[in-house]
Amino acid sequence: MIKLKNQIHFCDIYEEVEDCFEKDKPKFIKLFQENINLEILIPNSFFSAYYSSTGHPRDYSLASMLTALIIQKILGLSETKTFLNILNLSSELRELCNFSRVPHESQFSRFKADFLAHIAYFSIL
Repeated sequence: MIKLKNQIHFCDIYEEVEDCFEKDKPKFIKLFQENINLEILIPNSFFSAYYSSTGHPRDYSLASMLTALIIQKILGLSETKTFLNILNLSSELRELCNFSRVPHESQFSRFKADFLAHIAYFSIL
């Protein structure tokens, strides 16, 4: 028998996450890092399109690029250049995105343009 006082309700979790998103961005990013595995959420069609569109290996993984776009959205930054400046200053965010070096602004622009239909799946643009 389940004791109701020990149950976790979705509404409680949602409110806690929403509050964290609004008031504590670093905590929200940490929750994202600890609980979301983008590798298993990326549809095969997106994965195939990303890795088959060039004849050479990608400098940045698909999960890395998507993570960066999600972090940009979490931080509420509409300007890519501003976000890239923050990435350059934050080793923690670069590590979260799995970037050994920060991509150029044009790489983000091409990524968004080339894979717009796939990115819309994540509703992060």
